[in-house]
Amino acid sequence: MQNAVRSDAKGALYVVSGALCFAACGGLIKYLSRELDWGMVGFLRHVFALPFFLPMVWRRSWATVATTRPLAHFLRGAAGFTSFMLFVVALTHLPIGDAFALSYTTPFWSMIVAAIVFGERVGPIRVAATLLGFVGVLMIVKPGGELNPFSFVALFSAVLTCLAMMMVKQLSATEPPDRIAFWFIFAGLPLGAPLAAVGWTPPELHHLPWLVVLGALTWLGQRCLSRGYALGQFSKMSPLVFVQVGVATLMGIFVFGEVPDVLAVIGMILIAAGAIVVVRRGG
Repeated sequence: MQNAVRSDAKGALYVVSGALCFAACGGLIKYLSRELDWGMVGFLRHVFALPFFLPMVWRRSWATVATTRPLAHFLRGAAGFTSFMLFVVALTHLPIGDAFALSYTTPFWSMIVAAIVFGERVGPIRVAATLLGFVGVLMIVKPGGELNPFSFVALFSAVLTCLAMMMVKQLSATEPPDRIAFWFIFAGLPLGAPLAAVGWTPPELHHLPWLVVLGALTWLGQRCLSRGYALGQFSKMSPLVFVQVGVATLMGIFVFGEVPDVLAVIGMILIAAGAIVVVRRGG
């Protein structure tokens, strides 16, 4: 029992650290996208993240990332990378807090897919929590008011993230977390190159330090989340990633001057509350 508590505590520290890394990534992506094409930013994130994985490969040998399931990794990478690029597009057109909140509707989509595709039982509490979460979505999207179509881009990103997470679950039966993370970053290179080529302009010298930081945070965030989920119970670790929404909202206020309205804040709270219930409840 004491070991389980200790593992949950360590896992929580890793998950929160990873969440903070990805919140900072979101801020950097929004900042860089003001001067660089969004396709370039998404592609360069993977270019600058990959070298941080290479020392691990050097120390432990190529067997660390060697796989007999390249197609499965590529399909997972395609779903995850497409989801990420849609998030980048949404991030450049939405307040950063709204984009993060809408992208974290993934637990609701996961529950719906699990019920429809896999026939999993869904109890009334989780149904009510999902409805609560989608009320939160409506408060952010504001279909009767100032509708921003890029809100739906963020939501579609969440749907694809749900698909990518299911693929990760299948891969994890035979593949360790570091290998999955490595191939996701690697798959982004061929997938992102055509998008980057369309709007390519050489990055200027002052962009390079920020791109290195973006790559480092991406690598560190991936490693932290992988270890956090491996150490702690999923139902306890998953809700902790919602710290990103709060941090992103504060970043939007103090860095980008994006002050959310009252409805958006209530919507964020409802999405977080609903998702936590969906993840933690089994019935």
